[in-house]
Amino acid sequence: MRFLHTADWHIGKPLRGRSRMDEYAAALEEVAGTAIAARVDAVLLAGDVFDSPAPPPEAEKLVYDFLARLIPERIACVVIAGNHDHPRRLGALSRLVEGL
Repeated sequence: MRFLHTADWHIGKPLRGRSRMDEYAAALEEVAGTAIAARVDAVLLAGDVFDSPAPPPEAEKLVYDFLARLIPERIACVVIAGNHDHPRRLGALSRLVEGL
């Protein structure tokens, strides 16, 4: 099996009051592209997906879009909650990848 391991995205965290959503989107696009190009079996996301237990909707959408990009490639995604994440919020993501 081939894995891509990543962690500590902290999506939603601004930098000096400035949104970084464009940067996060580009980074997630690169991670998804790497996973697809390397033909990994699973992406392991080891915590701190979001910077807050209640991330802004834009942050959640970026993560949903990332997972949606993996689905047609049949790449599983294992997500572990970090100290900045709310486990139940991350649990809601499982509906996106249940079929994998």
